[in-house]
Amino acid sequence: PCKKRALPTYDTLPFPPGNRKYICRRIFFIPKTDKDMLKIMFPVNIPNQPNLNFVIYTLGYEGKGSLYQYLSKKGYITSLNTLVSIEGENFMALAVYMELTELGLRQPKFIIEALFKYVKRFNENGIDRQLWEENKKIDDFKFKFKENDEANKLASTLAARMAIKDDPKDYLDPPSRRLFNQTLETEIVNHISPENFNYYICSQKLSTEQKNIYGPQLTENEDWYNTPYANLEITSHDIETWKSVEVDEELKLPETNVFVPENFELVNPAEAKSLPVVLNDTDPVKLWWYLDTEFSQPKINMGCRIHPVPKAPSVRGEILARLLSSMYSQESAESLYPALMVDFDIQLMFSDYWIAQIRGFSDPNKVKEVINKALDLLFQLDFAQPEDHFNATVVEPLRKYYQNTATLMPAKLARVFSKMLQDEYMYSFHKSIEVLDTITQSDIKSYRDDFLKDITIDCLAMGNVLSEQASEYSNILQSKLSTLGKAEIVAGDRLKSFLYPALKIKNGTNYVIRRKVLNLEDPNSGALVQYQIGLMYSNGPYTDRKPFYRYALVRLLGLAMKERCFNYLRTQQQLGYLASCFEEAYKDILIYNILVQGSRADKGAEVMAEEIDKFVQLTYDEFSNMPQDTIDKFFGGIKIAMKKQLEDQPISMSLKYDRYALEIFRGMPDFERRAKQSAAIDDITFDDFLEFYYRYLVGGSRRKISTRVFGKDDTIPNVGGDSGNSGGDYILDDEVIVDDVVQFREKHLSGKFGRED
Repeated sequence: PCKKRALPTYDTLPFPPGNRKYICRRIFFIPKTDKDMLKIMFPVNIPNQPNLNFVIYTLGYEGKGSLYQYLSKKGYITSLNTLVSIEGENFMALAVYMELTELGLRQPKFIIEALFKYVKRFNENGIDRQLWEENKKIDDFKFKFKENDEANKLASTLAARMAIKDDPKDYLDPPSRRLFNQTLETEIVNHISPENFNYYICSQKLSTEQKNIYGPQLTENEDWYNTPYANLEITSHDIETWKSVEVDEELKLPETNVFVPENFELVNPAEAKSLPVVLNDTDPVKLWWYLDTEFSQPKINMGCRIHPVPKAPSVRGEILARLLSSMYSQESAESLYPALMVDFDIQLMFSDYWIAQIRGFSDPNKVKEVINKALDLLFQLDFAQPEDHFNATVVEPLRKYYQNTATLMPAKLARVFSKMLQDEYMYSFHKSIEVLDTITQSDIKSYRDDFLKDITIDCLAMGNVLSEQASEYSNILQSKLSTLGKAEIVAGDRLKSFLYPALKIKNGTNYVIRRKVLNLEDPNSGALVQYQIGLMYSNGPYTDRKPFYRYALVRLLGLAMKERCFNYLRTQQQLGYLASCFEEAYKDILIYNILVQGSRADKGAEVMAEEIDKFVQLTYDEFSNMPQDTIDKFFGGIKIAMKKQLEDQPISMSLKYDRYALEIFRGMPDFERRAKQSAAIDDITFDDFLEFYYRYLVGGSRRKISTRVFGKDDTIPNVGGDSGNSGGDYILDDEVIVDDVVQFREKHLSGKFGRED
């Protein structure tokens, strides 16, 4: 970085203490997304950018007695985060962000008062050196055993620190270099005071027309985005009230962390195998195990898939799973937060099947403690909460998730609609909200209990873990589910039954979805054209070619089109600021995407779709007429690039686990898959590539979905409905208009892909 371009040094601080023009302000504004948020910001005017880790850790703590638990249990907030921003050489800001419930939005002063009660507890107890040293110890071993980052990510981090640090020893900022300074830590805490903060409330419930129960009338608009806001002084009465708060006995500072690992020893590698192996193929729980000797990290990655008897998807099932996830997250936040602080990532995820996963340090005693605690919590959930609390903390966040589709940009909306047409597990967000309102707490309990009546379990344990330790951990899972959940665990292989490939659309058909943006003030339009290729690991019609021949062609197509796509759609045609072409595997089906988004009045969604079609044909013509010397250079180059991508090895144990888990939990593990995919490239000629391009993107048997989302001033042409061709603008011979996506899918798209497709 250029050292001459240092951060600004303020002669007059941006938030000068005591200047009520800048400090002790309350700002209200209307955001684009439907989230009710409170931000509380404290300027920290201390030279040399002191380390704020300890105060950030204490304020952001989510364990027993924390500010988060105090406010969430009372129904005021659903999340709390703390962070530091560096604004200049002599100025930093500490911020606390909270997502609010309806009660919290109506009563933000209660939340602010609670924060100052917590700070008073901090001040009365003084800076706990033992807690400070424990926090440093935790940061130190997390730093010491941090997994490798991608090179560009590491370079970005170092560059940012080089811009503000003069000593190269500070670039990586190892925690071991921190020294306890009682005076400095006290000075930092003193900045968290009622006379040195601003608070910001954002909500779509605020009004520009009049004052309401959520805040004042918003009478001003900021310059860049015309966002309505009000900027008012915090009253002297409120400041004095917050200065005189008393400590609340419910609020406690963090206790000693019982999950801090002590054992970082690497196990004896003598029994290590070259690839994952099955330890107990005859037991009800099928356990794969792999002792990693490559990364020399004292860590474990273990995941289990829990499958019930397969059944048809439903909106109700999806919502019950989401609600159970929310209830479990809240219950586990208090008890498992200390484990999270020492890099134990323990998750129970619920859907049509369940996932139990732990990542973290491999200290056997701590691993068992975390697994036991996580599973106990699942069966300690309270399904008799007061209804107002349940609605505020569990139901309303999910309702907002569905309602926030109104703020999705056109490109994102287009992807949602296209996936909904192909995915029998996706439903209308309006329908989801309707079903959400019918579900009770007892329904969620019944869902949990009924799920466990007939299940299979498949696990993978990998890392610094011996085979007997892996078996012990899987036995804990089996025992807890059987005793606490009354689970009936059976032997069997249900992994492939839960792959659910996307629905197959008819050959030679172009399904067209036209929709208006849900946010009617959005000036942007978007268009997405998707081409279904076929099953991810099938060669389809290419039965005489090497395995993964078609997969390799899809990847080559992505590399070949990427730059051309941008140049034609964005640079030449100037359709919008977003233009991309990319391949993906969705629900086990290979799909090729071309996506555009922009706000030009003369280049709306319909024009975008037309130009995408032109681009596909023009590119095919270009490839068909390409001189041989150009082919050799161009096609040879992308084949080399793709082989390099496939042959790259994981840079961390977590990424290596992800690769093995992908194979194992698909139900048909092939640990040589990437090598076979790379080998498939070798025999592919440019003529093969052209034939593939024609078959799947241009020819009469292509499977195509064209989704167009029309912005505020972009008019949808007058076209027909689900019956097919019915006149109107830009109707092609093979075009089928889709009005109600879910209804059309259920009526017309029941077919699944076979290996021959």
